[in-house]
Amino acid sequence: MKVLKAYVPATLSVLIALVLTLLIPPLHHQFRFLLFAFAVVLSATRGIWPGVYATLLSAILAVYFLIQPIRSLANADGGDMVRLILFCGVGVIVSLITRRLQDSDETILAAAAVVESSADSIMRQSLDGTILSWNKAAERTYGYTAQEAVGRPVSLLVPPDRREELQGLLERVHYGGSVQGIETVRIRKDGRQIDVALTLSPVHDQRGGSWASPASLGRLPSTSTLIKHCGSPTPNWRGRRTN
Repeated sequence: MKVLKAYVPATLSVLIALVLTLLIPPLHHQFRFLLFAFAVVLSATRGIWPGVYATLLSAILAVYFLIQPIRSLANADGGDMVRLILFCGVGVIVSLITRRLQDSDETILAAAAVVESSADSIMRQSLDGTILSWNKAAERTYGYTAQEAVGRPVSLLVPPDRREELQGLLERVHYGGSVQGIETVRIRKDGRQIDVALTLSPVHDQRGGSWASPASLGRLPSTSTLIKHCGSPTPNWRGRRTN
């Protein structure tokens, strides 16, 4: 059944591409492989092999219906043969790339789900202190909803007498260092101060930004701050709140 779900749409998309190419003269005479290319990309979103299958099926149908002389490669035009070979090569490469991109997106979505469902309060912020994301646990810990927190400076959570401490931690992580289990104080939306323990650890992504996972510390419920800045290490902050 899973095979049908992948290959039936691939077959249909290639057949639709063939019919439209036959019906539309500019496609038939000048851009024979254009719609087939779209069919291959669409098929590749369901996996590498459906994409390769769509590529090969497109090539067979092109030989049978589009390339002169019809149904024979014996006396086919050299230009058409070059285009056919290039199409097959590009189709396979596109199938590989499309699937890899899809796998990357699935990995990112899975990581985001872990962050969102974590019992640790996790926020992502830029190195200039702007909050970029805010999970459910952070809402419970600090009292701000994601809509209220995102886009605002993280300093709204920091008591005035702790601002220099925050700057020092940011600078340490910015230069590649890490901070483990710093006990400090933060402010809730209702003005109440809470004790937290922060863990900051830079983790680089492919663009030079950072990502990190939440960690527990002692008996304190954790509050993590994940700081994002392309081109530099970014700290992950964790803190656990005392009741």
